[in-house]
Amino acid sequence: MSDTAKNKSTGNEKKEHRQEEIIHNELSPGAQLSARRQALNWSIEQVASQLNLAPRQIQAIESDNYAALPGMASARGFIRSYAKLLKVDATPLLQIVAKEATTAEDAVPLRRALPAIRFAESRLSPSGKSSLLARAASVLLLLLLLVGGLLITQQIGMHSILPPFMQFGTVNNLGVLPAFGTVETAAKEAPDTTNEAYAAAEKYPSGIRSGSDESDNVKKSDIAFNDTAVNDAAFAMQPVAVENTVVAPVAIANGDTKNLLTLKLREDSWIEITRSDNSTLAAVLLKAGTTESFKITGPVAVIIGNATGVDATLRGKPIVLKPDAKNNVARLNLK
Repeated sequence: MSDTAKNKSTGNEKKEHRQEEIIHNELSPGAQLSARRQALNWSIEQVASQLNLAPRQIQAIESDNYAALPGMASARGFIRSYAKLLKVDATPLLQIVAKEATTAEDAVPLRRALPAIRFAESRLSPSGKSSLLARAASVLLLLLLLVGGLLITQQIGMHSILPPFMQFGTVNNLGVLPAFGTVETAAKEAPDTTNEAYAAAEKYPSGIRSGSDESDNVKKSDIAFNDTAVNDAAFAMQPVAVENTVVAPVAIANGDTKNLLTLKLREDSWIEITRSDNSTLAAVLLKAGTTESFKITGPVAVIIGNATGVDATLRGKPIVLKPDAKNNVARLNLK
């Protein structure tokens, strides 16, 4: 063959090779890899098993669907591994992928930046400050009310252990308690005639001091002590201010121990004894450490406040007091 024929054949081969390169370069990286795989008669599953990838990832690479892959960095690594497996140069493929990624980023329209929300300013706005001040003022007012209530309770003293009907008003003939006082205050303000009454009572030991209808052992003609002194002393011993007559505790003569209700107080308490006809035998406040006795001649109803601090006996036999769990008040029906 002449040199001219050789040159012509060489020129034709170069043209065909250039045309193949142009056609090959016009294909996307995924299409080139897919064509090479098909030329080797490999299936997608075979390639996926060799690259340790899922078949859907191989399909995404061949279809240039990089959005289905974990990211562009991972996509480049997958393409490089795929090209190495197929014995294809990965550099031009990666260049095409980089150009496509840059073009896609340029095509994305720019978005206007949203203004930053100033949470700090909104939280420290005047309205927020005013609400905080209002809450602080409410808490301070509540604390002042609590302190004032405690101070008033301490000044009242025994007033806190009284039942509700003796704290807030009058009930029948029991009268009204002093607003901020105790039994001792009423006794101090009364005329000092108590000693005269006791002297008269000791002179006639068989009699009953006051408030009792029982006068079996005393003759009216034997009573000669001063009525005024007795009335003043009774007023001094009254625990409550009354409009009607309030019956004081019944003092029993030394020798009369029959039908006695004896109360020994370990704590401050109040006692109310009512006869069957609803008349009051006694209604008094008693201090801790005192002992009072009452003569029971018929059916009576006894109410004892702060019953856990009181020991009671009737005719020498102890009485078990069962106070109410809510208000610590015991109610008894005695005969």
